[in-house]
Amino acid sequence: MSDVTGAFKPDVPKERQQALLETLALRPGVRAAGLIKEDAKSADLRLLCYVRADADHAKSIVEELRQNVDIAVAEMAARRGLA
Repeated sequence: MSDVTGAFKPDVPKERQQALLETLALRPGVRAAGLIKEDAKSADLRLLCYVRADADHAKSIVEELRQNVDIAVAEMAARRGLA
């Protein structure tokens, strides 16, 4: 399982954010998609999102998000583990 993180542009309405995340959640290989902290006090934090996907699909999701005009940034979350 891989995590893709991203951020919406500030002018994207909440309805469009939800529509994109719902569409992503229905894709094959995707386990979940959503806002990281929808009720955050900081407006910047409310723009952050995630997609939890199979490793085989995560890279294509990052590329798709980067091409989306509503997304400011998208990247693979750093893998963490015990050394």
